[in-house]
Amino acid sequence: LSANITAATVTISSGITANNKAYDGTTSATISSNSVVLAGVVSGDSANVKLSTNGYTATFASDGTSNNIAVTVSGLTLTGGAANNYTLTQPTGLTANITPWPLTITANDTNRIYGATNPTFTVSYSPFPNGETTNVLGGSLTVWSPATPSFFPGIYPNIIIPSLLGLTNNNYSVSFVNGTLTINNSDGTTGITNADGSVNLAVLTNFLGNGIVDQAGLNVVLANYWASSPPYIANFDISAKTNFTFIMTNFNFFTVQFSTNLVN
Repeated sequence: LSANITAATVTISSGITANNKAYDGTTSATISSNSVVLAGVVSGDSANVKLSTNGYTATFASDGTSNNIAVTVSGLTLTGGAANNYTLTQPTGLTANITPWPLTITANDTNRIYGATNPTFTVSYSPFPNGETTNVLGGSLTVWSPATPSFFPGIYPNIIIPSLLGLTNNNYSVSFVNGTLTINNSDGTTGITNADGSVNLAVLTNFLGNGIVDQAGLNVVLANYWASSPPYIANFDISAKTNFTFIMTNFNFFTVQFSTNLVN
C-alpha cells in the first residue's frame, strides 16, 4: 500500500500589518511582521516553521492620498527545517493610509537698496517625490512683503512672505517659511546717516536678539519692524551705549525713534 502526504495549508492569523506612508507617486507599500502567529502548523513543527519576508512585495491599490487603501502582498515564504511540509497562504484584508507629502516652500532671503521698490521675490522648494515638480500643485504662488521703499536700512526677518492660493493637489501638505529682507544704503551698509553726521542703525540679527548701535551713532532708530510671533515686549537698554534688546509690543508695523546722547 502507498499514499501521499500533501503539504498542509498555513495562514497568518496575526502579526502582519501594512504600513502607512507619505505620498510618493507610486503604489509601493511595506509591511511589518511583529510576533507573527502561523495557523495550521502542527505542534511538533512550531519551532521549525517561521515566516520569511525576504523578497516579498506589497502594493497599494491606488497611489493617491487616502485612508484604508487595500494592500496586496505576495512573495512571503516559510523557512525552517519543516517548512517544506506546508504551503503558505498570502495574507489578505490588509489596508493602510497614504498621507500627503510634506512640502516646504521657503522665501529666499533678499537684499535691496533703501528707497527702492522690492525686487521680484523667489522661493525654494523642499524635494518633490518621484521626480514631480511644481506643475502638479496647481494654484497661484504669491511672494510679497509689506516693506515699502521708506523702510529704514536694516535686517528684517520674516518679512518676505510666501503663500499658495488654490492648491488643487490633495497629495501635498504645504508649509511656508518666511524670508529675511536686508535693506542697505547704496554703499552696502545698513546705517542711516543724519544731516548732523550721526548714524542711526536699525539692525536686529534675529528675533529676540541683540542689535548693535554704531559706535559713532547718537540715535537708536528701529523702524517698521515685522514680528511673526509673540510675545511682544519692548525693552531698550540705552545705558549700555552700544547694545539694545528689542521685542515687539504688538503685531503691528510701526516706527520707534528714541534719541539720546550715547556719549553721556
